[in-house]
Amino acid sequence: MTADVKHNIKDKEQTESVPLLCSKRWTLAYCGVFGFFFIYALRVNLSVGIVCMVNDTKKESANQTEDETCMSNTNVNATRHEGEFNWDKSQTSLMLSSFFYGYITTRVLGGWLSGRFGGKRVLGIGVGITAICNLLVPVAARWDYRSVLALRIIMGIAE
Repeated sequence: MTADVKHNIKDKEQTESVPLLCSKRWTLAYCGVFGFFFIYALRVNLSVGIVCMVNDTKKESANQTEDETCMSNTNVNATRHEGEFNWDKSQTSLMLSSFFYGYITTRVLGGWLSGRFGGKRVLGIGVGITAICNLLVPVAARWDYRSVLALRIIMGIAE
């Protein structure tokens, strides 16, 4: 056999032995997809949960009056959830936006860290820090709203 034929046979054997869905590149792609899914879920869960956390029933407006009677003939049973925290709109919006204060500061640093230490490590550490901070949000919220701000900024930096 000639060298070309041996080389072609060797190439065929190598391409047949390459795993299709379990290669290292696909594993990294799977980690990236699931990592970004979980990061996004951790980012938006306070936006969803803050609706039930804030007690809007204790706030009174000077310009509005609420009449308890309904002018309609239909019976409506509406339950009003009274949240635990008495945060005003500015505190609530500051908590929701504080994530992005940290998020915008580390875009270049994250790329440099990924180039130096590898994407898997940076993604894993970032998701881990974000998850730990997210677990601490209920405790921090009962302490003070500023501690939630600090945690949300750290979450933004970690992402």
